[in-house]
Amino acid sequence: MASCVARPVSYTCSMAATLVVFGRSRRLDRYISMGSVIASAALPLAVWILAKPTLPPLLAAILAGGFVIYKHSSNIARLRQGTEHVFRFGAPKH
Repeated sequence: MASCVARPVSYTCSMAATLVVFGRSRRLDRYISMGSVIASAALPLAVWILAKPTLPPLLAAILAGGFVIYKHSSNIARLRQGTEHVFRFGAPKH
């Protein structure tokens, strides 16, 4: 019974770790899309390390991360071309 209680906490910790990866990445390079891609790639690893799941939840994390990366393919292309928008707080400076 203890593993049933501990497992949701492990998945919550996995998501929290992924959000930390997103925040750190976004803070370092200021590209939200890059932070999303890096966090999506980190999600399956965080789930595997922290939750120690059975195969179906791990596959779900891999598919979710892969789907987010796939949906960001246009952003990845703009990052490679150097035309992706940089995140800034407040109004743009003129």
